[in-house]
Amino acid sequence: MGMNSLKHVLKMAVEPYVAPELISPQHFGEIDAIARLFPNAITTFFGFESRLGEPDPRADFLFCSAAPLGRDLLSGKRSELPVRLMQQPVWKRVRQFAATWADPASALHQHVLNVWLEFDVDGQAAKGPTPSAFFGPGAVRSSDAYDWISDTAIPCLLGQALSAAVERRLHAAIAALPGAAYVFQIGLMLARGLDMVRICIRDIAPEQVLDYLRCMDWPGRTSELAPLLTTLSGLVDRIDLDLDVGDHIQPKLGLECYLLPAPEVRERLERFLDYLVESGLCLPAKRDAVAAYPGAVHELSQPAMWPPNLLQASQLMGPGIVSMFIRHFNHIKVVYHPEQPLEAKAYLGVRHIWLPRTYPLQPAIPALAAAGAAS
Repeated sequence: MGMNSLKHVLKMAVEPYVAPELISPQHFGEIDAIARLFPNAITTFFGFESRLGEPDPRADFLFCSAAPLGRDLLSGKRSELPVRLMQQPVWKRVRQFAATWADPASALHQHVLNVWLEFDVDGQAAKGPTPSAFFGPGAVRSSDAYDWISDTAIPCLLGQALSAAVERRLHAAIAALPGAAYVFQIGLMLARGLDMVRICIRDIAPEQVLDYLRCMDWPGRTSELAPLLTTLSGLVDRIDLDLDVGDHIQPKLGLECYLLPAPEVRERLERFLDYLVESGLCLPAKRDAVAAYPGAVHELSQPAMWPPNLLQASQLMGPGIVSMFIRHFNHIKVVYHPEQPLEAKAYLGVRHIWLPRTYPLQPAIPALAAAGAAS
């Protein structure tokens, strides 16, 4: 794939601009070994998960595939993915999921918006990277028909049906969603062999979180969680809830903290990062690296290095269009586990977009990078 690979995008548009305290050259080498297996066309949105409290400068790697092109690459309609990869059991299931997603007669075709594949960068992934998989089911609310999730989508990825106990608990978790809350991502930890389903819940107010967890017989103490929710909601604009569903609700929670685009978003991000440092959840060097991460590059800045397929697409769109990669802060997840220390993880995104050539590219870069926070 050469210059049209996802690895080339990383080498050109990301690695030169990321502080080694956040992701070291060694760990970028491990990410590159994964990214070289995929064409850049498989995603327009990818990124990194960095543990802010750990001194090890590593990050896990993840990318989003959407219809039609990313979906078709995963399904095998386009034969650009390595054969040796697609012979592995988990990848066969990913391909089957994508093929079902591509079938106009399937519920997946009607409901699924995207698939995220996440790779643990642990020194072993490059030998045969096994992803965990998340899919975007649209906005699944308590009043919706969602049997397709447990009947079709999850068995495709899992390779078997959910146990009756997990299925009951999953349906109960969706049925109990309060108010306007909805599930926007559903994940399976395929790389970790965990027998559970992760649901990511949006538009759930902090005060609703506590009542919802009590309703679901969460095994933690909401009295301990309440002060953390109050503090975080005073620092950020939105908190999404990640809940692990097995035959029982698992104790670990993810609190995804987002800042919405605004003129003062950079200052608010720095205040949030300072809070994490003061709380012992983030190392100062990683705080500085996350704050410095946003930025962008465009094809006019380095045309000789730009992926040929994207240059060709620009030409097809006409002389007024420019290809650009934006690096942006997406969100920070605070991981809460009863009787264990809190943990903070930064999710840092990279998006490919098209802009008019007449757009004031350099002055616009900070605003464009900040806009990723709305994700």
